[in-house]
Amino acid sequence: MDFKTIKDKVIINIKKFGATIVSILKLPYAKTYIALSVFFFLTFLIITFPFDAIVRMGIQSIEKGFKSFTVESIDTQVFGPSELRNIYIVTHKNDEIKLRDLSLDIDLSPIKLLANKHVIGKTAISGGTYSTGDIKIFYNIRSDFDVKLDNKNSLKDGTINILIQNLKIKNINMQLPPQMMSLAIKIPIINIPRVSIQTDLKNKILTIKRCLISGSDLKGRISGNIRLSPTISFSRLNLKISIKKNSQILKTNETLKTIITALPQGDNIDITLKGTFANPRVMPLKGRSQINKNTSVMRPMTKR
Repeated sequence: MDFKTIKDKVIINIKKFGATIVSILKLPYAKTYIALSVFFFLTFLIITFPFDAIVRMGIQSIEKGFKSFTVESIDTQVFGPSELRNIYIVTHKNDEIKLRDLSLDIDLSPIKLLANKHVIGKTAISGGTYSTGDIKIFYNIRSDFDVKLDNKNSLKDGTINILIQNLKIKNINMQLPPQMMSLAIKIPIINIPRVSIQTDLKNKILTIKRCLISGSDLKGRISGNIRLSPTISFSRLNLKISIKKNSQILKTNETLKTIITALPQGDNIDITLKGTFANPRVMPLKGRSQINKNTSVMRPMTKR
């Protein structure tokens, strides 16, 4: 059989198929049936798509940054937010993180998630606590994000906005090093009603565009950047913290009042924070006393 014969047969079959389609479309309600078939196929695809597996895959990628990560229950929703309850995390430094409820409302488009590694959504955390030594931190968080992941499913580029509400820090018991007069700072509790954060993420560097700390106990702002690491606690900090001197905690705590008297005149106390989340370093405060000597580390005083 030569090429011309094959070509002629193919053309004839294509014409027959086209004629059949035209005949089908002329039948009563044919277009309606086709449209319904397409609709039900797409609905079936969405409903049966393993979104639960995607959520668990995301949890597995996060687990790598911690010593342990457990979730009591996961309720995955196709339409609407998914709920994770009673999350318990232990960091490599044995700090503890507990989240009563975590709500995830993510755009579950398979093309965006799997092909483009593009994640858009919102999260809400209720009943969050963080414990390190004697210090306990209580908080609620809301955030929205539009980020892209790398080939290892780690954050790479995008934007992340965070709102922290009802922040309470209890049992602050810090021992300053000799370079900062070996002072002990003891603060029973700090209440911060609101912390608003806007960030840009580019090439795994999270730049803080705006961070406002609002409240009577403590108020100020934070700027700088964080170089993200696959292990969160090893992410490198380059932050400037500016605290208002008229914050209530600075007026009522005797140790902090002593430190303030050794600092230059002005409305703010400026602190530079380096190191990592696991091992932060507070750079020297420039003032008229021994506070201005060497780089120092503030460490929690733990009970023995």
